[in-house]
Amino acid sequence: MKEKSFDQEEVLLHITDEELESRLVIIRKQLEDLSAASRKFVPNDLPEYELVENKTFKSWIICNEILQASERNRDFARLLYYLYDKSEQDINRVLSFYDIEFKKDEKNQIVGVELISYE
Repeated sequence: MKEKSFDQEEVLLHITDEELESRLVIIRKQLEDLSAASRKFVPNDLPEYELVENKTFKSWIICNEILQASERNRDFARLLYYLYDKSEQDINRVLSFYDIEFKKDEKNQIVGVELISYE
């Protein structure tokens, strides 16, 4: 049996910490604005089973999860900047690289979410 080898291009991100931090401020502000705008369209009385199907709710959660991860994890923040740059500074395109999976308990109640990256 022959092994297939794939050529992978490694892209290095050459940016100083100061440049990265200043760009992350811009990205995080866009995420905060988008999160606030999304939250306005999620009804407060939506039952939990409908929340998992509501695209606006999912978008709101994804924004918040990306924002929190970028603040906690420096490598994630660098990846976020890379995706933002790659997507021509379109925050909505950046969000399209992510999804979430709801974690539920034995009673089918939401107990957490996991951010999933497609990039």
